[in-house]
Amino acid sequence: MMKGRTDQKNYAHAVQHLRLLVSRCVNDILEKIVPQLVPHVLHDKLTESVNDHNS
Repeated sequence: MMKGRTDQKNYAHAVQHLRLLVSRCVNDILEKIVPQLVPHVLHDKLTESVNDHNS
């Protein structure tokens, strides 16, 4: 009877731990990759709009 409870506790703890890890990874990705991507995307959009005006 008690074993089921500890399994549930361990599972809940594992899920919490995983969530923490995932959120950390996501934050890392956002901090490292997005600043590098955003200028490219903005640059592409700007050049596209400039090209549209010129043609």
